[in-house]
Amino acid sequence: MAAEKDRNGEIPNQGKCPDCNTTTTTTAAAREHSFDRLAMGLADGTLSRRKALRILGGALVGAVLASGRGAALADTQCKPLSKKCNNNTQCCSGNCIENPQGSGKVCGCAAGSELCGGQCLAMCPPNAQRDPQLCECVCPSGFGLCASGSTPGSTLNCCESGTQQCCKGECYPFCPEGEVRNGFTCQCEAACVGAECD
Repeated sequence: MAAEKDRNGEIPNQGKCPDCNTTTTTTAAAREHSFDRLAMGLADGTLSRRKALRILGGALVGAVLASGRGAALADTQCKPLSKKCNNNTQCCSGNCIENPQGSGKVCGCAAGSELCGGQCLAMCPPNAQRDPQLCECVCPSGFGLCASGSTPGSTLNCCESGTQQCCKGECYPFCPEGEVRNGFTCQCEAACVGAECD
């Protein structure tokens, strides 16, 4: 008896093709192929409804488990700043802190830095404070800016006006009377007098 052809003029596969499973190249194609075989098996009576339900049930359980694994993997990725956290390992910054705006904990900047303008910046040096609009370290009233220059790694300090002076980015107490600070060594030296200065 000749095999019955489908709408496309092809003979439907009834499980007699030895390498049908190896011809699918993508997961989506494999799923579609499997579903087609299931439907054809139900239609031609080679597959019972009970067996079809078991196959479908197994596929659904597999999909649910796979989605659970995906959620678990997403949980292992580090969280950006200001996201809720329970411990340091959850944060990309490695620092889970008490939420300054409310209850619970959020990912904060790493130790030695602070958040300004959506980014973590190194803490301002002693006596300096951060301008909230510019996010730059500035000296408060009564202190003078003391910078070591525009070279990479230059430092910024704020020297207390009237009691400290700046030398190469560091604050030093004023030299005793009769001495001046050497601009190269930053040490106090005896001031030259008269002919000694020539």
